[in-house]
Amino acid sequence: MTISSEHPASAEQIYAALAALTAEPVTDPEFRPAGPEPQDRPRLLGSLLAKAELAATALAGEGDEMFEVAAEVVLGWMNRWGRTPTFPSSCSPTAWSAPLCN
Repeated sequence: MTISSEHPASAEQIYAALAALTAEPVTDPEFRPAGPEPQDRPRLLGSLLAKAELAATALAGEGDEMFEVAAEVVLGWMNRWGRTPTFPSSCSPTAWSAPLCN
Protein backbone atom coordinates (compact mmCIF):
# COMPACT_ATOMS: atom_id res chain seq x y z
CA MET A 1 0.00 0.00 0.00
CA THR A 2 1.34 3.40 -0.93
CA ILE A 3 0.18 6.63 0.63
CA SER A 4 1.23 9.83 -1.05
CA SER A 5 0.01 13.34 -1.54
CA GLU A 6 -0.08 15.42 -4.69
CA HIS A 7 0.61 18.49 -2.60
CA PRO A 8 2.55 17.51 0.53
CA ALA A 9 2.66 20.12 3.23
CA SER A 10 5.92 21.98 3.52
CA ALA A 11 7.79 22.37 6.79
CA GLU A 12 6.69 26.01 6.85
CA GLN A 13 3.01 25.06 6.41
CA ILE A 14 3.16 22.47 9.18
CA TYR A 15 4.95 24.96 11.42
CA ALA A 16 2.22 27.53 10.65
CA ALA A 17 -0.47 24.99 11.60
CA LEU A 18 1.32 24.37 14.90
CA ALA A 19 1.62 28.13 15.45
CA ALA A 20 -2.12 28.53 14.84
CA LEU A 21 -2.67 25.99 17.61
CA THR A 22 -0.13 27.80 19.84
CA ALA A 23 2.06 24.68 19.78
CA GLU A 24 4.95 25.69 17.54
CA PRO A 25 8.31 24.34 18.60
CA VAL A 26 11.10 26.75 19.45
CA THR A 27 13.86 26.46 16.88
CA ASP A 28 17.50 27.08 17.64
CA PRO A 29 18.51 30.12 15.56
CA GLU A 30 22.07 28.81 15.35
CA PHE A 31 20.94 25.64 13.56
CA ARG A 32 17.74 26.91 11.92
CA PRO A 33 18.27 30.64 11.27
CA ALA A 34 15.62 30.61 8.53
CA GLY A 35 13.14 28.52 10.49
CA PRO A 36 12.08 24.94 9.78
CA GLU A 37 13.68 23.08 6.90
CA PRO A 38 12.32 20.26 4.72
CA GLN A 39 14.05 17.59 6.78
CA ASP A 40 12.09 18.82 9.83
CA ARG A 41 8.77 17.68 8.32
CA PRO A 42 8.53 14.30 10.10
CA ARG A 43 9.15 15.80 13.52
CA LEU A 44 6.78 18.70 12.85
CA LEU A 45 4.08 16.30 11.63
CA GLY A 46 4.56 14.25 14.79
CA SER A 47 4.10 17.38 16.88
CA LEU A 48 0.98 18.31 14.93
CA LEU A 49 -0.43 14.82 15.32
CA ALA A 50 0.22 14.88 19.08
CA LYS A 51 -1.43 18.29 19.41
CA ALA A 52 -4.48 17.12 17.45
CA GLU A 53 -4.80 13.95 19.54
CA LEU A 54 -4.49 15.89 22.78
CA ALA A 55 -7.06 18.44 21.58
CA ALA A 56 -9.48 15.66 20.60
CA THR A 57 -9.01 13.96 23.97
CA ALA A 58 -9.59 17.21 25.84
CA LEU A 59 -12.65 17.94 23.73
CA ALA A 60 -14.14 14.53 24.43
CA GLY A 61 -13.58 14.98 28.15
CA GLU A 62 -15.74 12.85 30.37
CA GLY A 63 -19.41 12.28 30.82
CA ASP A 64 -22.37 11.40 28.67
CA GLU A 65 -21.15 13.09 25.47
CA MET A 66 -17.64 11.61 25.56
CA PHE A 67 -18.41 8.74 23.16
CA GLU A 68 -20.35 10.96 20.76
CA VAL A 69 -17.43 13.40 20.55
CA ALA A 70 -14.96 10.53 20.10
CA ALA A 71 -17.18 9.10 17.35
CA GLU A 72 -17.23 12.47 15.57
CA VAL A 73 -13.43 12.61 15.69
CA VAL A 74 -13.22 9.13 14.14
CA LEU A 75 -15.82 10.05 11.52
CA GLY A 76 -13.82 13.16 10.63
CA TRP A 77 -10.71 11.02 10.21
CA MET A 78 -12.57 8.51 8.05
CA ASN A 79 -14.15 11.23 5.92
CA ARG A 80 -10.73 12.72 5.24
CA TRP A 81 -9.65 9.43 3.72
CA GLY A 82 -12.83 9.05 1.70
CA ARG A 83 -14.18 6.21 3.74
CA THR A 84 -17.81 6.07 4.68
CA PRO A 85 -18.38 4.11 7.85
CA THR A 86 -20.94 1.35 7.79
CA PHE A 87 -22.99 0.48 10.80
CA PRO A 88 -25.05 -2.62 11.52
CA SER A 89 -28.75 -1.97 10.99
CA SER A 90 -29.29 -2.06 14.74
CA CYS A 91 -26.54 0.47 15.42
CA SER A 92 -26.43 4.14 14.48
CA PRO A 93 -23.50 6.54 14.95
CA THR A 94 -25.35 8.20 17.84
CA ALA A 95 -25.75 4.81 19.50
CA TRP A 96 -21.98 4.45 19.90
CA SER A 97 -22.33 5.41 23.52
CA ALA A 98 -24.09 2.09 24.12
CA PRO A 99 -21.70 -0.65 25.24
CA LEU A 100 -22.72 -2.90 22.34
CA CYS A 101 -24.99 -2.68 19.35
CA ASN A 102 -27.23 -5.70 18.88
